Amino acid sequence: MLNKELEYLRREHRKLEQRKQQLELSVAERTAALEASEAHNRAIVETASEGIITINRSGTIESFNPASEKMFGYMASEVIGENIKLLMPEPDRSSHDDCLANFSQTMRGNFISKGSREIYGKHKDGSVFPMELSITQMQQVGHNLVLGIMRDITERKKEQHLLETTAQELEIKADLLERTNQELDQFAYVTSHDLKAPLRAIANLSQWIEEDLADKLDDDNRVQMNLLRGRVHRMEGLIEGILEYSRVGRIAVPFEQVDVGMLIHEVIDNLARPALRGHPDRTRAVCKIQGERPNGRSPGCTAIVYIPLPPPPPAGGV
Repeated sequence: MLNKELEYLRREHRKLEQRKQQLELSVAERTAALEASEAHNRAIVETASEGIITINRSGTIESFNPASEKMFGYMASEVIGENIKLLMPEPDRSSHDDCLANFSQTMRGNFISKGSREIYGKHKDGSVFPMELSITQMQQVGHNLVLGIMRDITERKKEQHLLETTAQELEIKADLLERTNQELDQFAYVTSHDLKAPLRAIANLSQWIEEDLADKLDDDNRVQMNLLRGRVHRMEGLIEGILEYSRVGRIAVPFEQVDVGMLIHEVIDNLARPALRGHPDRTRAVCKIQGERPNGRSPGCTAIVYIPLPPPPPAGGV
């Protein structure tokens, strides 16, 4: 009977030893996993580009990563154990205790907010800088922590201010350009009116002269009078062209094809003396521009064409 009891106790002891070894192995594995997880999290915090600070419910700093050291100018050993107010300028510094106390009592409030917000931080040298802050609650065994993630946005604010300043300057220049364009339109309108008035007077005067001297003018003189009125109309067209040119870029102008050969004919007719109209040499020069590419010139290049003209008519001629 005694031997059976001893054998039973030995079997139970072996089972307990096996359970103990299993529990020790499980604890060792979990401990290693926790240590690896802590090392991983610590590496993330240590290498993060954002400042990461944890404080307890009384506002005491418990961790301060290297990015926070660079941002605020303090070493971690200088601020751990100090109140977070050390890093705050007024008026946030004075109101922080009440805000933190309300959070500690109710575990809610504006202290913990969704998303990020812009506040100001205080550097070790006393300077104040803008930063973006995100706050969240982190639970650990035995107590709760508040984790803050910060990013210095000084450069972003400078760029934003530069963009706003540039936008204001562009708006001022746009208003100035608009006023200038309006003044140009008014000037062009007045100028065209002042130029058209004498032209109309010339055209009317030539018509009256032709009517008054109808029985004394020969055919050639009538041709010249018609040519005079034609030039007046051409001048009015040029003035209208100047008006249109002054509006280029400010109004929509449809594209249209231009007969370059016809344009050159018109230019030569405008520049030539009446007696040279239809001169064969001049006509051949124009046709050369229309139909042939000058030797040695590639398309798009400007070629100078010399138009031979006969000597002027003798004195007393037209």
